[in-house]
Amino acid sequence: MATATSSQTITIGTRVHTNLYGRGYGTVYAIDGEQSPESVRIHGGVIHTGGGAKFDIVFDGGAVTQQLPECILRGVQWRIVDEAPETPEQIAQRLALAATVKAEAEAKKSEAKTAFAAEVARLKTAPEFAHLTQGDRESCGKLVAANIRKTLKKEWPKVKFSVRKADYGTVNVSWEDGPSEDAVKPFLSRHKAGSFNSMEDYFEYQATPFNQVFGEARYIFAHRSISLAMIETAIEQLFAGLLADIDRADKPQAEAYRRGELRYRYPNGWGQSYEQLIREALEALCD
Repeated sequence: MATATSSQTITIGTRVHTNLYGRGYGTVYAIDGEQSPESVRIHGGVIHTGGGAKFDIVFDGGAVTQQLPECILRGVQWRIVDEAPETPEQIAQRLALAATVKAEAEAKKSEAKTAFAAEVARLKTAPEFAHLTQGDRESCGKLVAANIRKTLKKEWPKVKFSVRKADYGTVNVSWEDGPSEDAVKPFLSRHKAGSFNSMEDYFEYQATPFNQVFGEARYIFAHRSISLAMIETAIEQLFAGLLADIDRADKPQAEAYRRGELRYRYPNGWGQSYEQLIREALEALCD
């Protein structure tokens, strides 16, 4: 258990600093309660207790923190700056800036909300999406799977896609041959409800006009498999074109490619392996 990082009396105008949330330097502009620096304790470098006052702070960038407990301000993530307190005039200027920053942020939020609603209204009558079904979040699980099927059938009518809803938050899309995963993913990602934040271990939900109208899913996985017939076609095209001078006795089999046995096998005189050459030929065939 450690004592407070500072025991000096904090006054209105005292400069402080923190790296939390990128706030940086700030100025105390109001104090509520009686200070008790001698009672502040830090347990394990995380839990802060004690203190009797609360502080309002305006930061140089325009952010404001109100009612910050004394035990936090005197803790390890904050620092009381050793310089002369700011004057009432300086504090007034900082508060005016904070009011401007807040007003601008609220205006942007309002504009974004209006734009969001306008785009939702447009999508509901957009002719390019007339083939899709509209719904609400209660029906999102089935809705998103159904709309993905309709979209993929419209874009690639000759390819058989399997679209399965594993649970409310996951949709699995698979197909054989046909378009590449990169070609399909943009039609799937517009239904995504957000993304997983691996640094903080939680899902960050993000509503979009499209997923609000046509359904959403937390996770959408796409997997394309390649048939042996397609691999054989790619190999034949290679030996009829780029590898026409290679002895056909050296021609690999499709099963060997699928088993990953061609990674270190090279045609005579080539710097690329059979695996690389066949993969590129498959990409050209499928795209």
